[in-house]
Amino acid sequence: MSSTRIYKADETYLPADVYNTLPHVNLAKVDEEERKWAAARSAFLQMISDHGLEDVFSLHLLHRHYDLPANHAMVYEQSPYPPSDDLPFFEICRPRCIHSLQGARKPRGKFFFYRQDTGTMSAYEYTTEVGPDITSTAYESFINDFCRELLKLKAENVFALSLSSPSENSRILYETEVPAYKATLRLEKADWVPDGFNTDWVSSTGDMGSVYSRCVPRGASKPADKHSRRRNSEHHRTEFIGPTDSTSVGVIWDGKSLDNESVAYSVLLKARELIIH
Repeated sequence: MSSTRIYKADETYLPADVYNTLPHVNLAKVDEEERKWAAARSAFLQMISDHGLEDVFSLHLLHRHYDLPANHAMVYEQSPYPPSDDLPFFEICRPRCIHSLQGARKPRGKFFFYRQDTGTMSAYEYTTEVGPDITSTAYESFINDFCRELLKLKAENVFALSLSSPSENSRILYETEVPAYKATLRLEKADWVPDGFNTDWVSSTGDMGSVYSRCVPRGASKPADKHSRRRNSEHHRTEFIGPTDSTSVGVIWDGKSLDNESVAYSVLLKARELIIH
């Protein structure tokens, strides 16, 4: 590796065949892996803090949930509904054909990993939210330092960079799979949302937990995200059954059929409408 090489960020759409090589989360070993990489995680978080970029970046567990078909990208879209006591903030991530994304609101990179064949921090999932241009010269020094540390610690297949979105400020989001649509759903914590394990960190001390004050250091704007799982170490899933008519569709949440008068049912049906839109 050349000591004079400069590593940069790349927001172009990642080919599906490259995306499909990204690791899945091994739920049987996630706690063991968390302990194994604790020191490296702290080093990366300290680097983010040292560069004064805790409001821009967090550290993310590199993972994917599904394979992508050719000419598609995984894109996050935020709920259009204002959050309330009965409607937590949520966002969905689903495969989108890249040919349909070439417009004025072209998605920007949300998660970035070290891509070995190009030697860049490449976006692998995207968001429709407006955010900073991390390919600009303002972030060159940090991106270069981060890549060098990734390679030095041999953590390029473990950690990624997450770009903090304005809508996620002060929110802990819990992730659940929606396999029928190759989608994932990230929900703000509610009493019917199960707990999970951390997949995103902002604290320069590496502290984790679901309490906002423990997760966020000085200046940070986004607490840790969590990935929901069932007690038997399976991914938490949301399933929609029955006809497509929204008045009669059934919702299976954490293996149980929801009462269609429940808050959870109403929220998940709204999420489904956004996914299939």
